Amino acid sequence: MRSALLLVLLVAAPIPAFAQSRDMVSQGITVSGSAKIESAPDMATIAFTIRGEGATPDAASTDLAKRQRAVIGGLASLDASLRIHTGSVATNEVRRGDCAGTPGASMRALSINLDAAMSDDTDKGPCRVAGYIAAIEATAEMSAVKEAGTAVGLAQRLGASSASLEGFALRDPEAASRAALAAAITDARIQAQALAAGSGSKLGRIVSILGMPEREYAMSSIVLAEPPAYMPMVMAAPVNIDIAPKPVETSARVMIVYALID
Repeated sequence: MRSALLLVLLVAAPIPAFAQSRDMVSQGITVSGSAKIESAPDMATIAFTIRGEGATPDAASTDLAKRQRAVIGGLASLDASLRIHTGSVATNEVRRGDCAGTPGASMRALSINLDAAMSDDTDKGPCRVAGYIAAIEATAEMSAVKEAGTAVGLAQRLGASSASLEGFALRDPEAASRAALAAAITDARIQAQALAAGSGSKLGRIVSILGMPEREYAMSSIVLAEPPAYMPMVMAAPVNIDIAPKPVETSARVMIVYALID
């Protein structure tokens, strides 16, 4: 699992002129603080493709729309807050026959075959159209994380193909980042206080906090489901698949410069 790394840059105001006194800052101390917190993921992402087949483009699109409604309705039964995002949509011809010419055929003969295939009489040519396939790619975001494994199989049963559980995440990663940052600053201050006490000095104010931002999100193992051989006529209860996602790790690291007071 990869971790989310958050570092920030804050610079304090310059030391006022009246600080030139007995308690003026005479030296500083630099410490590095770090923290890592774990949060249970509250979002799972499922990716799938839905295909429709038919003798005409409209028939294939109609079949696709029917399967799409079934898949989305089934997933929504597991998670009322389901979010669906669609990607590419395509409709393609399915051809049957000699679409590449015969072995040893000349380029001219191949050209004749292709011309025949593209003629109006596409159902009788050497590369005739046998039907059409319409497909759409989609992803589903689920708040019911524990149902994500079950959802993969259910989507497959209802007509999706190549369904997979892509990973887990946090819907509000900024909240975890803020908590990790606060913990990292606390860690730095504890170190600075120990060093100041050991040197016989008092810990002053923060002069600067330095860092570089970087963040990554952990992904889960992928669970795949193969295309169905047929569509069941009776809707049975979905097969329950138990999952135990790892917590999402959020890390923060800061470099803090403190003033030391004599």
